[in-house]
Amino acid sequence: MKNLFFNIFLALAIVLLSSCKDNKKSSAELGVNKLSGQKLDSIANLLEIVYVDDQHLRQGYQNIEKEFGRDSKQIKEFWDEQSKLDSINLEKVTAIIEHFGWLGADEIGQDANSALFLVIQHSDLNTQMKYLPILKKATESGKASTIDYALLKDRVLIRQGEKQIYGTQLSWDSEMKEYYVASMIEPEKINDRRASVGLGTIQEYIEYWNLEWDLKKYKKRIERIENKKK
Repeated sequence: MKNLFFNIFLALAIVLLSSCKDNKKSSAELGVNKLSGQKLDSIANLLEIVYVDDQHLRQGYQNIEKEFGRDSKQIKEFWDEQSKLDSINLEKVTAIIEHFGWLGADEIGQDANSALFLVIQHSDLNTQMKYLPILKKATESGKASTIDYALLKDRVLIRQGEKQIYGTQLSWDSEMKEYYVASMIEPEKINDRRASVGLGTIQEYIEYWNLEWDLKKYKKRIERIENKKK
């Protein structure tokens, strides 16, 4: 696997160097249509590995948390390992986006395209803010999904201390010892906003977390939590 990774990374490095050497114009001026199929294949292969590295540990997070607890040594070790992978992946993804723009699924495949979003979604706030408008333009040109944009938009808003729009982000209620949908604008209209970007209902979404949606209880919870912050 290490040899495969090295070969793919080397191939991408050659792509980047040759692109800069052959033409000093910006990536926007170069355009994706200047990329050969071979170059796209190299980028796709690299991003498919990034996708696996981003997801394979996270898929076991809930089981670790359930068995050992949110503040356990095992959870800390999990995040230490995942953070290292995230840092490495971020360098690769940002280099690709900066040189070639946001590549669509039709160009590099669905998993590789998803990797671009996932790595930005799991990055620091400044990086998320930088690439949010780039992701929005990618959705407008059909190179990214509106769902991805909704997820990143909500995450940026919550991390800035604002209310989210699409109800995609959860927070931890330390008093009730459970997750809940983080504060959002007009919760009574949440399903309309979710439908506008292709998301299912809030009821369906939180079922994954073994939670039930009750608008009245939700508003009371948010009021309680926000009053504590005052």
